[in-house]
Amino acid sequence: MADSPDISASRAASYRPAALISAAVFGLFCGALVLYDPRYSQLAIYALYAIPAHLLISFLPHEP
Repeated sequence: MADSPDISASRAASYRPAALISAAVFGLFCGALVLYDPRYSQLAIYALYAIPAHLLISFLPHEP
């Protein structure tokens, strides 16, 4: 069921541009949220921490 390291690395490399674009868009969204209303700065900071942390915890155990 597990892929060989070469296939897994190439598959991960194919998702890298999409992941970087989505991270940049999310960062811009959080920045725009804080500029729109500074009361949401704590929410934006928490989101910038929590979403990547939860994704890391969810997907890291599935890596070879």
